[in-house]
Amino acid sequence: MKKSIFSVVIAVASVMAIGLAVMLFANGSLNANAEQNHYNLVFNLAQDAAKKGNYQSAKQQFNEASTIYDDKGVAKTYQNQAQLLSTAVNYFKNSDLVTAKDYFNQAQTLEHGNAMMSETASDWVSTIDNALTTIQSDYNPKLNNLRQLFNESHYQEVIDQTNRLLTDEQLSKPAFGDIKAKFESLAKSAKDKQEADKAKFKTQQKVTASNQPTPQPTTELTNLSAIQELIQARKRLTALGIDEKEFSDEQLQKLHRFSIANHHSSITMEDVEEFLGESH
Repeated sequence: MKKSIFSVVIAVASVMAIGLAVMLFANGSLNANAEQNHYNLVFNLAQDAAKKGNYQSAKQQFNEASTIYDDKGVAKTYQNQAQLLSTAVNYFKNSDLVTAKDYFNQAQTLEHGNAMMSETASDWVSTIDNALTTIQSDYNPKLNNLRQLFNESHYQEVIDQTNRLLTDEQLSKPAFGDIKAKFESLAKSAKDKQEADKAKFKTQQKVTASNQPTPQPTTELTNLSAIQELIQARKRLTALGIDEKEFSDEQLQKLHRFSIANHHSSITMEDVEEFLGESH
């Protein structure tokens, strides 16, 4: 009887042990499946972010995925690739094309990297190469020409040419931000030089005027040209109601000088009468 009871106890214990083992195994499987599902969710979100060009978010999500499930370093590699792309894009936006290209190349050639991100990096490298070629062959020669004009003090020409250049829509693209800034800076320098030269000229005019002696009446010709004397004389005679056609050019010049000799700022009727009375 005792032997039978002992056998029953052993059997029950065995069943319980087996049941516990089954439960533990099932629970472990459930946990593993939950981890796998969580990993897949985060990993897919990371890939979607990378596809949209949101590399900073992709980097963070790939990093999270790498802590959830042991995928033999796949998520970690993709995280590094996303970081390279994020850094490259930032340099590109700041118009540092050479540095940006270096990071894009690293992302493109990263071993075991994500195929989609590698292809994107390759496209960026092509874009940068095209931009660098355009800058070197087109914009740099124009910039050098404008600098030469600036050095020769052709400031208005620098301003005009630069304004025309800045209407080029291509210069509004991020890849050309640096060369555009150089054009704008040169135009500003030309404007500043223009204003400085104008101010200097005005100052010189004032100094010159203050040093000039007060003009004194003289019977000699003034510093006006003969043509200017004739024009002034004709206008004054017309204003006095006298037909200037009655006087020859030589007479008009003499009348102008006669008026100055009489200390008059312009021809008067008295000047005309005296002049005619003396039969010039």
